Amino acid sequence: MPSEETADIICNIKTGLTRHITKIKQIKIYAATKQTLKGIPMKVFEEIEDVKEIRKKTGLNQIDFWGKVGVTQSGGSRYETGRKMPKPVRELLRLVHIERIELSKVNKKDLEIAALLKKHNPELYAELSKQTKSERKK
Repeated sequence: MPSEETADIICNIKTGLTRHITKIKQIKIYAATKQTLKGIPMKVFEEIEDVKEIRKKTGLNQIDFWGKVGVTQSGGSRYETGRKMPKPVRELLRLVHIERIELSKVNKKDLEIAALLKKHNPELYAELSKQTKSERKK
């Protein structure tokens, strides 16, 4: 039986869940591999073979594509022509353009809520996880 404090935490999580479902979907990055951006699978910290192909699939020009991850157009152009991409840039690219996470909408509080939900109510977390997968398929 959960303690009163744990029950309160679970109740608070459920109460605020409606407005956080979208953000929970965005921070669901626990799986090692995901099918995203038109079927491009990508693991965490995996090398990106053809970043230009990814950019073209997004339909963005270099300024807009690279600007979303804090890279200048000229820097992005160098990555597209073979320069090795640092891991932080690669991970930002994966999160923003492959996983389609809007970084401006992710915050520490939402990550903490997701962690608490997973810890204190794994059944609800699993159900929401299934729902996010079915939403992505639509």
